[in-house]
Amino acid sequence: MSKTIKITLNNKIISGPINKQEATSAFSVKKDNTLIIEGEGIVDGNSGSLRNTAILIDGGHVIINGGTFKVGKNIADTPNPCILINSDGSKLEINGGEFHAETNDKKWVPIIDVRNSIKRNRYNVSIKGGTFYGYNPEQGDDAMIKNFVAEGYMSSPSGTYTDEKGNKMIIYKVIPV
Repeated sequence: MSKTIKITLNNKIISGPINKQEATSAFSVKKDNTLIIEGEGIVDGNSGSLRNTAILIDGGHVIINGGTFKVGKNIADTPNPCILINSDGSKLEINGGEFHAETNDKKWVPIIDVRNSIKRNRYNVSIKGGTFYGYNPEQGDDAMIKNFVAEGYMSSPSGTYTDEKGNKMIIYKVIPV
């Protein structure tokens, strides 16, 4: 049975658990289920687990209309994705929100990551809004070089920030063309 759950953050903080033996997430969305997130507040994937993510999409559908999403490093001190697309059939729509992930170099800030075993046409990412710190959604993820920005929109540099390692990083906003 499929379910749709709508969460309005209402200035709350939702944090994923920490478990050094397991992968953890603040939200996990399974096949045939939909999660809609809106409003102001924070979804924190945390840090210190075997692997951390704010949102794990395992065949489900996630719609983000607002909020701040962040994740720290795992137990091995390596970056984690803020949003992990973990299996075929997964769908992600981003219409707004802020997205942050820690990094240990300037090459890639893992905001959205697609499991490398998933083929290009077996998932869908459509971004029509949002602010991405150190990550350009037009470049996809580290292995699946695919533009995640929807047709009629573009990712535009909108400023810079300094990351935890002292690197100057670019902030990207997705806006209508």
